[in-house]
Amino acid sequence: MKWSINNAQKIPERIKSPKFSFAPGFHKDWYLTIHYTEDGSICILLNRDSKDDQPVRVESETCVIDGSGERFPVKIRSIFDSKETHVICNHLCIFSKESLDCTLHLEFSFVLYGLEVETEISYRDDESIDDADETGKNFSDMMQNEKLADVQIHVGTEVFTAHKFIIRLRAPKFVDKHLRYGNKTTLRNFNPEIFKSLISYIYKNEVSVVQLSQCPKELYEVAGRYELKRLQKICTQELKRKLTLENVVEYLKMAEDYKEESLQRAASLFIKKNLDAMYQRTDWTTLIAARPNLESEVLHSSKY
Repeated sequence: MKWSINNAQKIPERIKSPKFSFAPGFHKDWYLTIHYTEDGSICILLNRDSKDDQPVRVESETCVIDGSGERFPVKIRSIFDSKETHVICNHLCIFSKESLDCTLHLEFSFVLYGLEVETEISYRDDESIDDADETGKNFSDMMQNEKLADVQIHVGTEVFTAHKFIIRLRAPKFVDKHLRYGNKTTLRNFNPEIFKSLISYIYKNEVSVVQLSQCPKELYEVAGRYELKRLQKICTQELKRKLTLENVVEYLKMAEDYKEESLQRAASLFIKKNLDAMYQRTDWTTLIAARPNLESEVLHSSKY
């Protein structure tokens, strides 16, 4: 959910957001209210019109984001109480200052009954901020801010801290698999160096030449696992450039597994050009013995 407020320095006693629902087909009876507290904090409350359903509560730590030289703590406070159900709210608050006007940008991700849902509201029709997806913002500055990190990820003997809202925006499949019900996880059979490259990409939206050249296959498989399409494309270009007699069979099988037609075509063309040498390799002869139609497909099928 996104909410932008212009002239935020002039926020009245209380502002109410447009109403929204947590899922399609449900009544739009939820809304947020925001106001400044006596200590200068921004207090955001989750409200509901309907009293028929079970009440919910908000659970979150206070979040402080620095923006334009200013520092604003955000307090998410419970206004409902229930032992059975809850809404967990991860949030990002950025306070930007342009000339004399300040704009408050708020982004929230809600998890209801363990089911992640997305909703979007805006304070005015022409005011909104874009979701930070794979082609979005660069969060490299936040990577160094461990004070606001709310996630611990154990990989081998190393422990990485991160910000859950950034991972959810950039790699939602990672949150679904590892952080859906908590903020700590252990990744088994995961190379710490590969994870460093992955988390760096999630924050910076880029991969260094060194990282890419050292482990394109491993990065490609990780990108496929978490459905990071842009990272997959970047790795695919590097994999095609690095095709050799030693790895072409492995890359061809991997391309088939992930349905990466571009890499399939490149690997097949490489095999065609080096067919005599390929017949001297046991990995190729073993593969076509197990899959008799593969040789014909590689050499003649228009798919490749």
